[in-house]
Amino acid sequence: MTHFTASAHVMMDETPGDSSEQSTGAASRPRGAPAAVLSRGMSLGRYVVLEPLGHGGMGVVYAAFDPQLDRKVALKLVRPDVRYGALEDRRSRLLKEAQVLARLSHPNVVAVHDVGTFSDQVFIAMEFMAGGSLTNWLKQPRAWREVLERFLEAGEGLAVAHRLGIVHRDFKPDNVMLDGTGVAHVTDFGLAWTQDSTAPRHGGTGGYMAPEQRERQAVSAASDQFSFCVSLHRALAGEPPFIPAEDVKGGPRPFPAGNPTPQWIRRALARGLAAEPTQRFPSMEALLLALKDDPAAQRRRALATSGVVLSLVGALGAPAYFALRETPRQRAQRECVEAVQREAADLWGPERVAAMHQAFSTADPQRGPDTFARVEPRVAPEVRAWAQAASAQCAVDTSTSAARALDGCLASRRRVLHSLVDLFHHPDAEVLDNAVTTVALEMSPVASCRSTPAPLPPPEAVEEDTDAPSAERRLSSEELQALLGTARVMRAAGKYPEAISDALRCAALAEEAHQGQLQAEAQLLAGLLFSDLRRLDAEDALRKAITVSEAAGADEERARAWVALAGWYAQRNKLQEAREASQQAEAVVLRLGRPDLLEAERLTQLGTLYSYGGEREKAREAFDAALALRKRHLPDDHPLVLSALANRAGQLPRSPDDDEVAEAVGDLQTVLATSIRVFGEAHPQTALAEYQLGRALLIAGDYDAALQQLSRAAQSSEGQVESDPVRVGRVHTALSRAFSALGRWQEAVREGERGAQLLVDGSAPDEEVEAEVRRLLSFCEANPCHPDQSTRLKQMWEALGH
Repeated sequence: MTHFTASAHVMMDETPGDSSEQSTGAASRPRGAPAAVLSRGMSLGRYVVLEPLGHGGMGVVYAAFDPQLDRKVALKLVRPDVRYGALEDRRSRLLKEAQVLARLSHPNVVAVHDVGTFSDQVFIAMEFMAGGSLTNWLKQPRAWREVLERFLEAGEGLAVAHRLGIVHRDFKPDNVMLDGTGVAHVTDFGLAWTQDSTAPRHGGTGGYMAPEQRERQAVSAASDQFSFCVSLHRALAGEPPFIPAEDVKGGPRPFPAGNPTPQWIRRALARGLAAEPTQRFPSMEALLLALKDDPAAQRRRALATSGVVLSLVGALGAPAYFALRETPRQRAQRECVEAVQREAADLWGPERVAAMHQAFSTADPQRGPDTFARVEPRVAPEVRAWAQAASAQCAVDTSTSAARALDGCLASRRRVLHSLVDLFHHPDAEVLDNAVTTVALEMSPVASCRSTPAPLPPPEAVEEDTDAPSAERRLSSEELQALLGTARVMRAAGKYPEAISDALRCAALAEEAHQGQLQAEAQLLAGLLFSDLRRLDAEDALRKAITVSEAAGADEERARAWVALAGWYAQRNKLQEAREASQQAEAVVLRLGRPDLLEAERLTQLGTLYSYGGEREKAREAFDAALALRKRHLPDDHPLVLSALANRAGQLPRSPDDDEVAEAVGDLQTVLATSIRVFGEAHPQTALAEYQLGRALLIAGDYDAALQQLSRAAQSSEGQVESDPVRVGRVHTALSRAFSALGRWQEAVREGERGAQLLVDGSAPDEEVEAEVRRLLSFCEANPCHPDQSTRLKQMWEALGH
């Protein structure tokens, strides 16, 4: 069994919308109170109801307790009131909201934990926001900088939605919640429009809707931008920008006299409130940059870096010049920002990009340019995001734990970017094959740094033995982390010898420096590399990773090592050992609170274990759960999402019915089409998708279509014989079965023999090789085979101990 490793526009009515997300207070209540649904102490699935939090036009929200994970959550149900429309339509809308939120993994968007049913109700369990709504927060007097900071955070949540093709359509302070630390999270995506929406639905909140939204024209991200600016204007000015709300032609009303809001913010709001969408900012990111763009800071930087200091002194006089001069702190901030910008240009500036494009083209004139064209749009936005976040950090007090955590996270992202750039300057066939996957798997979004926990205190210094002539210079923590990051990138790029060397060196140096966390990460990576290569020493390496992780308190690495060990045992057909390792993995993952992506990794290996044990239904359930968890955080074209979808589809029962076959084939066609779009037709991932689809067609009895798909997969896989002979061998054994089903005996034996030999070369489990050789020997007894083929097959059978 092979597993991957690794639009209609919307019209609206002017309605209150659904502002029920954990809000409190009369200010956010719509017409009437909701009918009673749940009381304290009632159970909703595994959740225990605590108290109602709020209600809106569609939903009722309750505080609840999750005893399984020992945490408080918010439960949202559909209002039972008949006057709010057909119940089935509201259920469908709630499920759509959950699906939208599941796609938006971002620190400034409320997280969805679970979706379930209660009686005839649908509910979603969401992250509990202890700080209440932004509406309530704004009831207290706030400095304009405080207000702007909360809205900038909410704006980041809107921006990530827009990047995924999602328009909120009902942004307002009621639909922004604050967590226990005061950070803003956008919520209530029940009215959201997405690119895959199939039917229009009206809605919105009158005082916040853009003109095109109010007039039932097409909505866009610019419509959310207008609603955002209405909300921020009201928060800063204390009154709406338009009275009446629909009178937008003359521009927004001036701020009240004496209001302290700076002019640059007022100008940005005026543009965002333009009646015509095309006159607003080109994107939410552009608006947020304008709101952060203090002209006074710009002038200070310009004066410090321009060559006109002397002319200023002469023109203005010394007193005026010195009044404009930077303070030491301002100078340090400017120099910090300039250093960040230089590094960003060095990472991904025009000259650097041109050099990498030329390197890809030189490495392979046919597919190199296309591969780089797929990589560049994925890396460039992350470099810009890193530069923006790192520049903002230049003005932050780094003595706080939160600032140190963000600094550490941004440094980690920078190291990965440098490793990618170094790799892409000298690409070979392996780098070209894996470039898109490397970027997708190793380049974590800079936006995720906002939720990074505070770092552990540095380890105590250990005195270095400078007298030992053979001792390697002790690397700093930064250098060790860079070495580890390079090893990870090399693994994703298929550069296994380099990755193993760097991982083992990092583990040894980290052990010498008493840096247990880094040692655990490096030792785990070494074990994963050995497992990738199906080396017999993978077991020892992974068990050492478990021991080191336990000593260092590195529970995530410990869990991942148990997961990998379970997978390694399953591949060796040691199913009892695999079950025991899987149980150990589950215990550690449970203690960590079942983080979604780690739990998905565990479920994938559990599915693999079930699959090898012939428990296809259980395997499908595990792969299905892993798919759902990954789709909460990753885009649909991410390699891990595609792998989960393909793995689930691959679990057809022995005698599938037509519906099961149709569903599996449909899913695998989606995987193949997406792989072609993301990776290209000649990519190994595309070849694997062709194999999966061909195998499903073979089970379905569509032998001609199966032969066509598997022949393409075999041709595309030829370049992977040396790096992954087992995967290529399985393609040829499946192709052998297709030829056999069509009565093409000679070709069936030829492909089967090649497949079996590749399985042997790749150290596939003996049971898998034996089954294939036994099938071919039986075939030759019933059908004419060339004597040399029969001889070779018998020798292979004897080599297996028979």
